[in-house]
Amino acid sequence: MPKRDPLFGSYLYHERMTGFPDLWPWPFLRVAHRGAPTRAPGNSLRGFALAAALGADMVETDVRLSADGALVLSHDDTAPLPGLGRRPVSIARSPLAALRAPVAGGEPLATLDEALALRRHGAPLAFNLDFKVVGMGPRSRAPCGPPPAGATASC
Repeated sequence: MPKRDPLFGSYLYHERMTGFPDLWPWPFLRVAHRGAPTRAPGNSLRGFALAAALGADMVETDVRLSADGALVLSHDDTAPLPGLGRRPVSIARSPLAALRAPVAGGEPLATLDEALALRRHGAPLAFNLDFKVVGMGPRSRAPCGPPPAGATASC
């Protein structure tokens, strides 16, 4: 069983893969999965800043689209909103203003622009973006609309 990295929660495969940790000739990137989730909320700006301070080279984060077209960072497709108890709301059906309301014990959802701005403020981070937006990605295709005049539908 590989060891878990105590700072980033990811697995350390180096020694297990090679058996010879001193002979591995290539450098490894320290990728912080959703920031530093053992020390800050996942996919939060604070978690990303902590990951950079702890030596991460890259942050992996999930990107979702809000109802008004904002790119927000969230692993789940729902988010809890204050005043609604524990009932989460759909990110895709909520405007950014509603999603930005602070959640008790947590932080408001960050936007992709805010995360990328960390680089402009000196954080030496690369980003691995996992877009979880309906209609994007290799398996998606444009919806089949009516064919042009004289053509038959191919979907």
